[in-house]
Amino acid sequence: MKQHLFFLVFLISPFLAISQDVWDVQRCVDFAYSNNLQVQNTKLAIKEADINLKASKAQRLPNLNFSTTAGINLGRTIDPTSNSFITATSTYNTYGINTGVTLFNAGRIKKQIQQDQLNKQVAMADLEQVKRDLGLEVVRAYLNVLFAQDNLLNAKNNLNSTQDQYRQIQSLIRAGNRPANDLLDLEAQIARDEQNIIRLQNAVLMGKLQLKQIIRLESSNDIQLVRPDLEVPDTSTIDLDIDHIYQKVLSQQASIEAFDLRLK
Repeated sequence: MKQHLFFLVFLISPFLAISQDVWDVQRCVDFAYSNNLQVQNTKLAIKEADINLKASKAQRLPNLNFSTTAGINLGRTIDPTSNSFITATSTYNTYGINTGVTLFNAGRIKKQIQQDQLNKQVAMADLEQVKRDLGLEVVRAYLNVLFAQDNLLNAKNNLNSTQDQYRQIQSLIRAGNRPANDLLDLEAQIARDEQNIIRLQNAVLMGKLQLKQIIRLESSNDIQLVRPDLEVPDTSTIDLDIDHIYQKVLSQQASIEAFDLRLK
């Protein structure tokens, strides 16, 4: 029975591997950007700010209104020429047109335009900050999965090493060079290694599930993560003092820029 089961797993394993969808970190980040609700809401805020800006600029233009009415009279009416009652049908039309332009209002329109321009910049800075925070969250979850996979691989290697020791001790026991109770400690270690493997397999599954939740991917999708080829980072930043790093953060953080724009 075990041979048939092994043969079945051997046959379907290539198809299971092919069915996995390959995802790199950039694809995860881009997918999160296109599906995250907070990103979509911030984009709508930019569109709203743009509409408000166009409306403010339009206040400088003159307005023009045109109106018309039409009617019909039936039955008895007074003839305006003879001032006597007649029975007739008459129609009438009226037209009206008016226009206006603001000549002076103490610079209110100009200030409103400036405010709406700043509001649009605020919305754009908010979007940048949301995307940075989301991207960082995606990368952190992505790396957590890779870290869990590394731990799982190490645990499997430890189990293989313990099993090799177990087989060596078995050979020594059969040769009469070691007592039989020497296997007990190794059997307990094998059980601990197997338990650790199960725990780390669950950690990999939970890490992938968390990543799917962040990028809003269906949990039923089986994904395979690509291990990025990272370059050695520049270590020159280690020599920077805390004040320099703090000032650099102030000049590059989109949330700080958004706060300054709101203050303006």
